Amino acid sequence: MQVTRRGVLRGLLAVAAATALPTLPTSALAASVAPLPTPDAPRHGLPAWTLAIAPLQAAGEWTEILPAPAATRLFAPASGALLAARGGELYRSDDAGLSWRSIALPDASPKGMVEVDPTNHDLLFLATEDRVQRSTDGGVTWTTVLASAHPDRPFHEVRVSPADPRTVYAAQYNITDLWLHRSQDGGETWSQLEEWHGTLCAMGVYILTPHPTDPARIFRTAGCYAGRDLSDDLEISTDAGASFQSLTAPRGAFPNTIVGGSGADPLRYYLAANKDQRSGGSLLLTSPDDGASWTTVLEYSGGGMMQGAKTPSVTMTALSYDPSAPGRVFLAEQEKTRSAPGGDAYRVSGSVNGGVDWTLLGGPLAGRVNGLALGIDGRFLFAATEAGVQRLAIG
Repeated sequence: MQVTRRGVLRGLLAVAAATALPTLPTSALAASVAPLPTPDAPRHGLPAWTLAIAPLQAAGEWTEILPAPAATRLFAPASGALLAARGGELYRSDDAGLSWRSIALPDASPKGMVEVDPTNHDLLFLATEDRVQRSTDGGVTWTTVLASAHPDRPFHEVRVSPADPRTVYAAQYNITDLWLHRSQDGGETWSQLEEWHGTLCAMGVYILTPHPTDPARIFRTAGCYAGRDLSDDLEISTDAGASFQSLTAPRGAFPNTIVGGSGADPLRYYLAANKDQRSGGSLLLTSPDDGASWTTVLEYSGGGMMQGAKTPSVTMTALSYDPSAPGRVFLAEQEKTRSAPGGDAYRVSGSVNGGVDWTLLGGPLAGRVNGLALGIDGRFLFAATEAGVQRLAIG
């Protein structure tokens, strides 16, 4: 399918628009910090839903377990290992980050996008400038499974379905064009699903996230963005990427991370979205009904390029949750004050009641948080930061 503008694909009406709560303050690290509530505390008008309350007790401060350079992604597959992408390299730990070993990548490029099968840490993919490569033995050997004959069409994204690892998606794009591919046999053969072309814009993919339990569903936020774009939709496909429709449209914001859809409450989702940089701020939304309706549980406003330099802009950089206790949510934020260059603050906060109330976890971090991962036993929270990988005991 070929289209000329992203808006053609977004012609369907969103199922429901998000309803915002009053804007929260954004001053000096305290913006998202509040005492943890008791299990029967008021929920500030949230729809009634069964919420699993689990302890959230951060023990001490964040501990460096893998030093800089910057860690860009974390993987905590159900098979048990912890993996971290860092500076064009991939590292694996089998003891919750106490020790690490390097996994050799066929193309040691900082631009390479690594993907780990969410169910099997030995199945790896690497997307680079001109190809997608696969390893089925934990990185010992690699095979090219998808190649591009065009040097101006680099691969940027590759994703494996947790529900069916035979379903793999790959996106290649340049400044104005995008191609979406899918394999349904683990990467042996591929089909092109979409081809987009734009003008006077920059192509980007914010979300390409397969559903954790349904192999036919995948979430997406992508488009060719320009100054005229102030927001975008979260889209969903129910036919393995053959077609997409709008699921929700956060007002004035671009969705960047979605989690949920499994565990004790498989209908529960959380969606983080950052507002246009001219206005500043961000939103955290939740859905209790498989995406049919969405409620804003946390909102920051102001601090954008056109909103005055003294007000900080708080954006959301990473998001995770506990499928076994879906009220436990973990959110990484960056607070930027334009009047104080270099004075950005970085933090991770946690909630036990689905995002109504928050507490700061482990104190400020030294750099931007690019990813969060909850260990499979729920004892540790891991953060991929600009300063490496950090670990916090949350017991």
